Amino acid sequence: MFCEKNMGKERLQSYVEFFYPGLLFVESFTKRARSRDPSRVRAPESSFGYRFFDRLEYKAANGRTLVGDPTNYSGMHYFGRVMTSDDVRREISDEVKRENLLYNMRGSGKVVRTRHGNFQPFKKGDVVITEKQDSKSHKRIN
Repeated sequence: MFCEKNMGKERLQSYVEFFYPGLLFVESFTKRARSRDPSRVRAPESSFGYRFFDRLEYKAANGRTLVGDPTNYSGMHYFGRVMTSDDVRREISDEVKRENLLYNMRGSGKVVRTRHGNFQPFKKGDVVITEKQDSKSHKRIN
């Protein structure tokens, strides 16, 4: 929705950011979202999760569009499953990987093992979509 302001128009635009495993760091791709409704998201199979955010866009009288900083981030929506430190101890047989993961989990208590096998921190407000669910079936775990 646009409103008149100083001879220009402004609106709040939502975006969805998809996350992918990278060689050294997590990679991401962002696109405009028509809605922040998770059931309308069609995530690429290669992504392990996504989140929403908004930006204020201002269309100036000269036709240029100015885009503000991202705000109003949603929690992450992960494809995978939540693991506690007990799960990690029980299921990760490689001692070095297990101990590194447990060390990195200090304070948080939970991680997500994504559908690609990588691990991500699981924070308050995050959502897990299990492998047998689709994007219409979200499970919020805190």
